Amino acid sequence: YNGKSQTPQDVMVKRIIEPVAELTEGVDYAVRYYTDAQCEKPILAENVINAGTYYAKLEGLQTAGYIGGIVIPFTIKQKNLNSADVTVETIEDQKFAGGNVKPGVILYDSSVVTSDGTPMKIPASAYDVTYQDNNSIGNAIATVTANENGNYTGTRDIVFKIVRQDISEAIIYPIPDYDYTGSAILPDPVIYFNSTRLIKGKDYRLMPNPNYGDNI
Repeated sequence: YNGKSQTPQDVMVKRIIEPVAELTEGVDYAVRYYTDAQCEKPILAENVINAGTYYAKLEGLQTAGYIGGIVIPFTIKQKNLNSADVTVETIEDQKFAGGNVKPGVILYDSSVVTSDGTPMKIPASAYDVTYQDNNSIGNAIATVTANENGNYTGTRDIVFKIVRQDISEAIIYPIPDYDYTGSAILPDPVIYFNSTRLIKGKDYRLMPNPNYGDNI
């Protein structure tokens, strides 16, 4: 697969009875293309682009003294996601947000050039993405797997980094007022990052403030 129309260019048709001669397309025979072996579903040559099996039917031209036909199957192979012309848009460092970090993945195929001269962005529908090690600080992996019946095949691992988040950007809900009890009152604040509640001792810790007493 290269995003362009591809039809067999090396087909040689010969007359094997005397006088032996190579036949000419458009003069001695015509070629039509189909998507099924029964040659009931025609497709224009310029549309023979996507990966899959096609059928070229060579039909003799009566005007040249030929009848009948020959069907030749051919295949446009899927391109592997690890091919050199499949590139990945760099995934920026992701800020930790409580876990399950899933950045978007964008792939390009440089063998297919768009009208503005840039590589084609591979449709997201052409592949699925799963994630590993994406619940904590450090390196994580996005695994791209090509969908079975598309123009691409194979899997590709993309490493990205999860970095620490600035706690000052979290949403901290107000702590309600408490009645005096004579004992220390140490409420745990409710803190959220990107809709994920942070857990004391795992995501943050509380530090004593020397400007206050014993919270009594």
